[in-house]
Amino acid sequence: MESKNFPKIDRTEPLEENHEDLRKLYFSNIKKDVTADELKQWIVEQVPTLTVDNIITVDLPESKNDKPIKIAFMTVDSTLHCDEIVAAISKLKDDDAKFKGNTVNMKRAVPKNLNLAEQSFRIRTDKLFLANVQKTGDIQKELMDYIYSFAPDCKDEESRGPGEVCGPLGGIKKITIIKEKEEGGGFKINENKGYGFIECETCDLADRLAIQFFQFSWSTGGVDKRTVQLKKSMKDGDQGVPGKRGRGGMRGGQMRGGPRGGQRGGYGGYGQQQAYGGYGGGYGAGYDAYGAGYGGYAQQAYGGGYGGGYGQGW
Repeated sequence: MESKNFPKIDRTEPLEENHEDLRKLYFSNIKKDVTADELKQWIVEQVPTLTVDNIITVDLPESKNDKPIKIAFMTVDSTLHCDEIVAAISKLKDDDAKFKGNTVNMKRAVPKNLNLAEQSFRIRTDKLFLANVQKTGDIQKELMDYIYSFAPDCKDEESRGPGEVCGPLGGIKKITIIKEKEEGGGFKINENKGYGFIECETCDLADRLAIQFFQFSWSTGGVDKRTVQLKKSMKDGDQGVPGKRGRGGMRGGQMRGGPRGGQRGGYGGYGQQQAYGGYGGGYGAGYDAYGAGYGGYAQQAYGGGYGGGYGQGW
């Protein structure tokens, strides 16, 4: 469903590895007297591989009310360094995450145009939904290779070469393309329902991939080119409400290789396939129903329009 209030997203390929949109962070619950230099110094204390020179800008917009706290937007010099900050802050316990007495919350900043177009950016999940993939062919391996060509640091264990390791946010656990059912049971290897799912080892990796691969043109063997979209996979009933905490996702799950077929489950009802249960938010039927009634997130243009609406009201 389209709305004149939602900007059109016109992407033909995923974002390159160090695109600016992948190098921005959002912080909240910062004491009002904190300076940019102080925030930089606190960050490098949490991430020993960084120096203050790796942090390009820190924007601390003035609060529009009398609250004793404020927000901040940070841009760093590489996606790797951004991932390292996210991973380090996510691991902090409440007391360790305190800066000048306040527990700092942090999220990857979402570009304003993406946040207005898609409500699921405010969901914390390690599961992603692939929409509008080809309906014919055993495309899973080819799609995996395409994704990994833009994000080589998140390969599943089976796809890694000798000496290859995951980045700071972990890797992809598996990519599953949902298959059509055979009469009497089983699945048709070369007939797809047109969508699938990606399971990540962490919510923080899912956050990054949802920005990086939000929309891209892709074809199998140079034919049947489609505009594929990657979105956070919402449970039935999710309305884009963020969780209580905002420092990042838990690093759960074993590193496991991705399946090469479409028959393996784990979620249950996504599209009548094995235990894909409850997730997907009805995505299997009608890809254009995203974001209906999604009004008002990220109306403030802080940090050049970043932040995913987290700073609303400041």
